[in-house]
Amino acid sequence: MYENELLIISVYPGMMNDINAVCGSLQINPTILEWEIAENTLISHLRNMFRKTGVPDAIISRGATANLIEQNIPEAVSVRAEPGDLELLETLKAAKSHGPRIGLLMFEDYLKSYNLQAAKELLGISSLTLYSFRSREDIIRLVRQGSTDGMDVLVGGGTLAYRTGNSCGIKVLPVYSGQHALRNAVKQALSIIDARQREKLQLKCFTEAVSSITEGVLSIEDGRFIVANKEMGNIFKTDEQALIGRKVDNTDDTLVAGYIRHFLANSREREKVLKILGQDYYIKKSQFEEKGKKRIVAIFRRARDIQDQEQRVRTEIRNTGFFARYHFSDIIAESGIMRQLLKKAETYAATDANILIGGDSGTGKELLAQSIHNASSRAKEPFVAVNCAAIPATLLESELFGYEEGAFSGASKGGKRGLFELAHKGTIFLDEINSMPLELQSVLLRTLQEKEIRRIGSQRNIYIDIRVIAASNSDLMKMIREEKFRIDLYYRLNTLRLTLPSLDKRREDIRPLAMSFLNHYSQKYSLPLPALSEDNYRLLESRNWQGNIRELRNVMQRYVILSHDGENSIQPCFDEDIVTDAALEPQDVTSFGTLDEIEKAVILKRLKQNQGNRRKTAQELGISRSTLWKKLDKMELDQETTSYNN
Repeated sequence: MYENELLIISVYPGMMNDINAVCGSLQINPTILEWEIAENTLISHLRNMFRKTGVPDAIISRGATANLIEQNIPEAVSVRAEPGDLELLETLKAAKSHGPRIGLLMFEDYLKSYNLQAAKELLGISSLTLYSFRSREDIIRLVRQGSTDGMDVLVGGGTLAYRTGNSCGIKVLPVYSGQHALRNAVKQALSIIDARQREKLQLKCFTEAVSSITEGVLSIEDGRFIVANKEMGNIFKTDEQALIGRKVDNTDDTLVAGYIRHFLANSREREKVLKILGQDYYIKKSQFEEKGKKRIVAIFRRARDIQDQEQRVRTEIRNTGFFARYHFSDIIAESGIMRQLLKKAETYAATDANILIGGDSGTGKELLAQSIHNASSRAKEPFVAVNCAAIPATLLESELFGYEEGAFSGASKGGKRGLFELAHKGTIFLDEINSMPLELQSVLLRTLQEKEIRRIGSQRNIYIDIRVIAASNSDLMKMIREEKFRIDLYYRLNTLRLTLPSLDKRREDIRPLAMSFLNHYSQKYSLPLPALSEDNYRLLESRNWQGNIRELRNVMQRYVILSHDGENSIQPCFDEDIVTDAALEPQDVTSFGTLDEIEKAVILKRLKQNQGNRRKTAQELGISRSTLWKKLDKMELDQETTSYNN
């Protein structure tokens, strides 16, 4: 691994042992160049080697050798394994035994990296002369100067200084890098290699994508066309190679019309529809700088193709049911509290931030979510609604995020796209988010943070661009205190907050809502529109609507049906089919004489506490939902009225 990607140059005796130890511990196998070669012939040797193997992504060396490589092979990425403070201190300490006059050979760029004054005081060195160098020639010259200056010993300068000192008759002690410095350099080099490999892969993918893409792709660098795919040639009725190398602002160029050149080179506009050889094209350009070069990438798409595609997408969305039917105009709001809430919701719709909708069951949270979606910039994209309480916990993750073929027993052939994928570019509505298991909440949090999902059984992340609207009919802060809901997920969802009032707090809306439901169900069942007396309206407006708008709708539906049989009072619609507040009032069970009566009282009390939620009531009573249903049937209580919170 890394054999042709990483080169390490050993520049002194003993360095090979440290290199082998570090590479062995990191389990890598780079190319290692012996130190004997790293002399005057180094550069020519490296160039000959690179012609065969290519330039590695990183070269590790040190001192003057690193400087030599950087000057002569600029395309190579140089990583220096320079010694640290500890190695320098140990060498200076050893130098004291050779005499008081010590000279220090140090690469100029590293002068600020060492506290030489502190080193002198720590080691008790009275005389320390600094010789800074930038090249191998400097090292040779400075070693000779140190000999002339009467230095007892020189520290630093590597193997070259050591050999020069032998010829001049002066002792030279090189500062060796050691395994710690080598390990840091190798880790840095591996990070560079990984980054460059990713860049190469991205470039390869981009090149392949450009060659096969059906849209025209044109890339400009420093005012010249440098990339053009085959479709670009088709657009201009020429070979795509004829575009490459042309100057964008060449007014004598008749192939590319002047208004196109102006848009590509000078206009601040990022997108525009222009006519090219009789065809309208939608052109979108991106502009950026890379390594000091101004680059522009432009995508050309035939306007007619875009229109056809949009029509197909809209048709597909409607066929799958992932679209929002309702708008703000569909929401009845005569009360001040609702008018104020809708005004705030319309403001929120213009943004792309996540929204958390609170409110009791039956208050119209999905209706509001659909209206927000249709008023947003995502209105033409999918709207995917998910009731987290309606999907079993064991299936919820696969439904939300999808799965790969063979991910688990029973997985569909070819895998399955999750609801988050299906909502891409649009809005996902997570109703009853409070019912989501804790372990899945952490997955959802990561999805919202990273804007990507991973199917079950897959190793590949999929980018998603969605807006999340969540809704809860429970007190999430209470659930957080009870450690049933993640606080970090709460704050991620609660960027913007809307709380729908119960019907009891917006009684001005009861009359228009009732009339709307009467109109709807009379048309649905092809029945005459029944009238409501003032007494009926007053009864509706005085009632405690525990099931909110959903309960009111059910009452109006029954009234349409019963009025066909001559009924003109709303009272039977309450008494006959609805579990009343009085019936659900908790009672003292000691007043009952039978076990059946006590059981009935306990069940009704729990239903009252849980606002009619059968699932939650069954869990608290320690029985199954089907058992609860049987008991309710036996009590002659209507299941529909006790299930509006399921």
